[in-house]
Amino acid sequence: MDNIPEPKMRSLVQDSREEFIRHTQRHLVRVYPDGLRTDSSNMNPIPAMASGCQIVAFNYQNKSRETQVYRALFADNGGCGYLLKPEFMRQSPPGFPDMSQAPVRPLRLKVRVISAQQLPKLVATSDKDITDPYVVVEVFGSDRDMKICNTNSVQNNGFNPTWEEEFHFRVHDPNLAVLRFEVRDMDRRTRDVIGQYSIAVGCVQEGFRHVPLLDSQEQPLDLTTLFVHIEKTVR
Repeated sequence: MDNIPEPKMRSLVQDSREEFIRHTQRHLVRVYPDGLRTDSSNMNPIPAMASGCQIVAFNYQNKSRETQVYRALFADNGGCGYLLKPEFMRQSPPGFPDMSQAPVRPLRLKVRVISAQQLPKLVATSDKDITDPYVVVEVFGSDRDMKICNTNSVQNNGFNPTWEEEFHFRVHDPNLAVLRFEVRDMDRRTRDVIGQYSIAVGCVQEGFRHVPLLDSQEQPLDLTTLFVHIEKTVR
């Protein structure tokens, strides 16, 4: 197994990605965080995974957006911890060196955020303070797939806020993309997260769905859900 630091991985991806993918076809490659991450922050795992690296090490003491994305990707395949690489990484030679040349028609996602149920009050919130929730919908993936959209906030309603807002996403590499939902409180200066959920785009089911929300430590929030409608088309 080859162990390489985050800066070296970024250099290889930028300067010789095709050769790097060929190397990962024959060897196990583990990428570990930059030693300068003294705050236990985490790297974006997508560039390493999109270049064939089999293992991306994380600082799991820090529950971050990146760890949520990584867990969501590996929740596929029954959560067994193993995923099949995209086909182009298994070809010899690799099918294409640049993700922007991916010979795949983009997946179109239409996400309608309808409502939420039973949103909890954040810790240290005043008893008189009522949540003003809004929803952040994000596709986290390769650079050209990244997109973040926000709903409007609903004033003073954490019990059953309704939005009925629709967002559209184009995903060119659904194998390495995650759909994320965050419910935040507009009231608070830091816009703290009330609840969140991440799911691999390939696992997203169409139709009306109740999304079970988790707290910032990735623990379930009892009875707290986000009600959405999702459509997927390939064009």
